[in-house]
Amino acid sequence: MIRNSIKLDIGGKIRQFRLERNWSQLALAIEVGLSQREISKIENNEISLKVDILDLISKILNKSIHDFFFY
Repeated sequence: MIRNSIKLDIGGKIRQFRLERNWSQLALAIEVGLSQREISKIENNEISLKVDILDLISKILNKSIHDFFFY
């Protein structure tokens, strides 16, 4: 059986969009209300990202949710 899987790098997209704004992880963390360590883990896909946090990050970074999947 062939399995099709898609590995999404949402954390990498968060990092990319954050760096486009010249923001540090700490700056984003403060805006989102998380710790810098949590932002690091999210960007490295080490922890799951809740949809409400992704929605908040997308608004803060002025991106649509769509951009994290198809940009």
